[in-house]
Amino acid sequence: MTSKNSSRKSWRDFEKKGFCNFGKIINSRNCLNLQKKISKLRKLDKNIFYKTENEFNKKGRYHKYAPGSKDHNLLISKELNQNLDFIEKNPLFTKNVEKILGKNYKIFKKTIVRSVPYSILPTWIKNKVSDIGRPNLNPYIKDKFQDIQYFLNADFHQDMQSGRKFCTFYIYLDDVYTKDSYLQVLEGSHILGAQPYPHYLRKSNKDDNLWYYNDLKSVIEVKRKNVMGKGGTVSCWHGLSLHGTYYNYSKSPRISFRYLIEPNKKAKNSPFLKSFEKIKNKIVIKKNARLDINPDSSFRKTGMSISS
Repeated sequence: MTSKNSSRKSWRDFEKKGFCNFGKIINSRNCLNLQKKISKLRKLDKNIFYKTENEFNKKGRYHKYAPGSKDHNLLISKELNQNLDFIEKNPLFTKNVEKILGKNYKIFKKTIVRSVPYSILPTWIKNKVSDIGRPNLNPYIKDKFQDIQYFLNADFHQDMQSGRKFCTFYIYLDDVYTKDSYLQVLEGSHILGAQPYPHYLRKSNKDDNLWYYNDLKSVIEVKRKNVMGKGGTVSCWHGLSLHGTYYNYSKSPRISFRYLIEPNKKAKNSPFLKSFEKIKNKIVIKKNARLDINPDSSFRKTGMSISS
């Protein structure tokens, strides 16, 4: 569990770093029980995917495939019928959210995120997404199962593209270590504001955790922080912080919860809202925010920096 002193340090540094790892602050047993319940309701095997690319071309789509904030979302469904008070009313969780965003914050979306083990993926999908940086797998999954968000990997990217100001809070239900597609966050990357994807990133030859990030005007050094730990581990990042995950080489389809939380606009002294005073560029890109998306919304091959 994160100590009081280290938590205070995290809150104080959030304006500069745009990231906090609070450690294991949620009960691991409750997380594991819920993970088992989700896994029972939504078994992960090759049957949830379209069998061939031809079948996908006939039945699949590249739009309206993600869980909604109010519907087609297993986490908030009557089928799961799960009380989430052990997270959302957990004193350590609420205290940490308040310290970053201020009181009277608002959770406007919560979803289940599943990291798909590389070995489970059908060969035709592996071939199709091998050079795609952000291969959201939901388009290739049958409609019935799209109430969970599935990823193979996610290159370094930003969550906040619409201009709506929010933080992402991420909760591991499983124990997550080296092979489990652990989260990687680039501290301080939010300072350059909204930037188009793929991002201008280079890794240091001397330090694997040191990266150089630029906006075509200036270059900044950012440190990579890896989030690993027991089920119940909670981390958060600024909506403009670069973060991602690489392939899941374990046998476990890691399950996590993703909360998008916005601040009370009156909490102007919160670390999150104060962080915008340090941001150098605009916080929204109106055109060409994602260069990896084709006009028909299909994915364009761009390679990925997170694998370097």
